[in-house]
Amino acid sequence: MEREKKERELMEVVPAWERKCRWMEIGIVSYKLCTRNYECSSCPLEQALIEDRNSPIYSTLAKAPEWFTAAHREKFLSLPPESRKCRHMLTGEVSFRLCDNSFRCSLCEFHQSLLDRTSAEFPLIEEDVSWVSGYQVPLHLYFYRGHSWARVECNGIVRVGIDDFAAKLMGKVEAVELPKIGEQILQGAPASELKQKGLKARVRSPMDGVVVAVNPALTNPKNTLRDPYGKDWMFLLEAVNLKQDLVNLLYAYDAKAWMNSDAERLFNLLQAKLGPTALKGALLSPQVWEKIPENEWQNMLKQFLLY
Repeated sequence: MEREKKERELMEVVPAWERKCRWMEIGIVSYKLCTRNYECSSCPLEQALIEDRNSPIYSTLAKAPEWFTAAHREKFLSLPPESRKCRHMLTGEVSFRLCDNSFRCSLCEFHQSLLDRTSAEFPLIEEDVSWVSGYQVPLHLYFYRGHSWARVECNGIVRVGIDDFAAKLMGKVEAVELPKIGEQILQGAPASELKQKGLKARVRSPMDGVVVAVNPALTNPKNTLRDPYGKDWMFLLEAVNLKQDLVNLLYAYDAKAWMNSDAERLFNLLQAKLGPTALKGALLSPQVWEKIPENEWQNMLKQFLLY
């Protein structure tokens, strides 16, 4: 019940005329608006229409192999284009695409390719990146103040990782402990752990959600966190409180101002411990961290990663 309420709230930002149920679009039902962000597989109406033998579409959309007959396919393809809009066109993920699978998304290679994309590597867009006091700040990401980031992708999936500041603050990471698939995580709660020698750093989740995938590349310590916004993302969440959680995060110029503040704070801490000349041209290099006692380094991690 609570999940359905939250999904309805997310749909409120879409005008009613743009979220008609697909079965309303083709005349099977007289009036129905989508309240599930076009996640049709979880819709009771969808299941009832497909499985109920008295339903007007049972004969052609039943689970038996014969549901997708040549005659039905021809009839479906004869519908006007506005009645066959792909679910990903309705949600704005693609500008134009018509369905040719009778709205059976499980049979659609294009739909599957979009789902598969959520586990693929996403290159960093250089034009969308600002440098703030020596740290990268992609302007299309949302930042939690514990130096984790979130990127909203298709179907309510959110990609999570640590930012450039946290990666450099931690230094070379020897191991990453990721959450388990299916684990429920709250915004601001510890979600993963970075390990380096005797140091441990907890990374807090920027969003509420359920873990649906983790990055297999992080199982190899030799390749971790060199590209924190790209191939070294950490895990994927199915968001459960997307609209409200995003309000709590920093974006674009707010994120730049915050990053600049934390960078200045870190510089002042290191300068007080090492002196101004020790930092010249070597800020956050391995040579700098070798001069910091382990307990003080651990305290700095706690200060900036908020744990």
